[in-house]
Amino acid sequence: MPHDLQMFLDPPLRGFYTYQDTVSGKVIFESAHEEKIGWVYVFFHGCVNIEFNIRGEESPVYKCMDKEVLFQQCQKVYEGHEKLLEKVRYELPFKFAFRAGRGASSLPTSGKYHFSSVEYKVTAVPRRIGQTEDQIMSMMNPYNPPFPKKPLILSPTRIFLNLSKKTVGVSQQLQFVQVRLGAAINLAMRDPRSRHLDIASHHLQELEQILADLPEEHRSLRRKEHIPFSINYQIPENIVEGVPFTLLLSISSPSALWNHKPAPVTLTSFRIILFAVDAARTGDLSHRDYQMYPIWERKRLNIPLRSKAVNIGQIYSFRVTGDGIVPSFYTSMLQREYDFRIELVAEVGGKSFKVAMYGISNVKILSRNVAAPCNPPVYIMTP
Repeated sequence: MPHDLQMFLDPPLRGFYTYQDTVSGKVIFESAHEEKIGWVYVFFHGCVNIEFNIRGEESPVYKCMDKEVLFQQCQKVYEGHEKLLEKVRYELPFKFAFRAGRGASSLPTSGKYHFSSVEYKVTAVPRRIGQTEDQIMSMMNPYNPPFPKKPLILSPTRIFLNLSKKTVGVSQQLQFVQVRLGAAINLAMRDPRSRHLDIASHHLQELEQILADLPEEHRSLRRKEHIPFSINYQIPENIVEGVPFTLLLSISSPSALWNHKPAPVTLTSFRIILFAVDAARTGDLSHRDYQMYPIWERKRLNIPLRSKAVNIGQIYSFRVTGDGIVPSFYTSMLQREYDFRIELVAEVGGKSFKVAMYGISNVKILSRNVAAPCNPPVYIMTP
């Protein structure tokens, strides 16, 4: 490859690329000598590089590697049969768009996801006069990448010889954010979830008095010692990074006694944690990595909870932020999803209940660069 071949990308408007942006730039060549360049191709491609360690039965750790090609486009920016003149500057422009075709609706944000990564790259590849294009086109074929088709498992001491099959050219990586500016945001709430509890009736003096005053024909109710109740919570289907989100809490009970004279319930402590989950897979092998992001924690609260939902998220302005938070995505080999965990302490009749709520999974995080929600949130709590 000529040493004087360079590539320059036009800077994106926002400092990063989105679906609405085009990728443009120039391949520039200026040599002190005549050069036998017959053609120049520019490739625009996105790929997922899978890498994770697995533990074997007889050997401690093995490395698993694979590659998923999200898309690839190419343009021939130069073709000629004469030598390029010395000390003459050649500028070869190119332009690509993020097409809405194969995989474009789910292109993930570029970056590192534990050991795996997502890359978007522009590569300029020259060939000299007389050399065929078949070799380089075969090497750049997105369905025949420089990785074997089957998942590769190798020990740390082995050499990955296939990596020596590299393309000769100049490359630049792009920063891409998975966002469609101006897109509508669905603020519908997820189905409510509940944690079922019960409390001895002697902790609830008013209920105890009601039981004591019942006539003999209602002895079955008088013997009822435990009153069931539930703490219900609800969050949205989608949460925009950096924007306060809704979190509803309420109390319900199937007990007629409770509903006749609801017991006072006070939220005294609350903690909410976000878990970023990176799930990598290739063939029959898979691996999951977790990273914890504390969102909010406070003790010595005094918030009454009732059958009508309380938007505690609005009271304290819960937000999903932090380095490493990117929009949720899903590809064939790599997935970024988010799970929530809620820990709270509620006081009922002088008795404290410490509750941990798990399984709030697959909450979709959207980029903060999306437009404001175009439909009002719908808050629904069912007893």
